[in-house]
Amino acid sequence: VHNLAPRRFEELIAEILASFGWEVQLTPETKDGGYDIFAISKDISGLRTSWIVECKKYREDRKVGVEIARSLYAVKGDLRVSNAMIATTSSFTKGVRDFKNSRYDFHLRDYEGLIDWINSYRPNPDGTLYLRSSRLVLPRGPSPDRLRRRDYG
Repeated sequence: VHNLAPRRFEELIAEILASFGWEVQLTPETKDGGYDIFAISKDISGLRTSWIVECKKYREDRKVGVEIARSLYAVKGDLRVSNAMIATTSSFTKGVRDFKNSRYDFHLRDYEGLIDWINSYRPNPDGTLYLRSSRLVLPRGPSPDRLRRRDYG
């Protein structure tokens, strides 16, 4: 994962989430609105929950700082999305972990957690990826424009 370009890392995270049954949509590479992926997860009861995910493809020795966490949490509030997550190829500072500990709707996925996800990944039954030509294949889901106008909580 450390050899991936940042956009490919975002696509990898989107692919993994899609393999878990989430509906996912990547934001544009630039001017992404402060997050990289919008997703909807569905639990066993059928309840749907909205997520924004920020992907930080950092060197192993560069930790994600609290300013990134605070910024993503502010975007979460502005968009009225239920949950936010930061996924990184590195780890998090103590400030980020403290920030997360006081919030049930904010999640962290570090390098170790990514490896767990990668090991749990299963492609479509027909062997194809959810991601094709750098674009996600979505069964249904909001467009980025609709996301700004509605509450998907």
